[in-house]
Amino acid sequence: RVSAAIAADKRFAGTSVAVTTTRRFVTLTGCVRSPAQRRALVDFVKAVPDVDRVFDETHVGIAPPNPAH
Repeated sequence: RVSAAIAADKRFAGTSVAVTTTRRFVTLTGCVRSPAQRRALVDFVKAVPDVDRVFDETHVGIAPPNPAH
């Protein structure tokens, strides 16, 4: 339900966000375009019915690649 709600909202077009749910807890990972879009996304997901808590692990912009080990 959360993924479908994000996909249907044009404010979040162009983001690369993955949604993981455990019970009523939602974890957001991936990239958004701006700090304002990040805040809007978290507030939007908090308002989805049956969501009790949102863990925001998104990054603004493109995350740097992992260094080779």
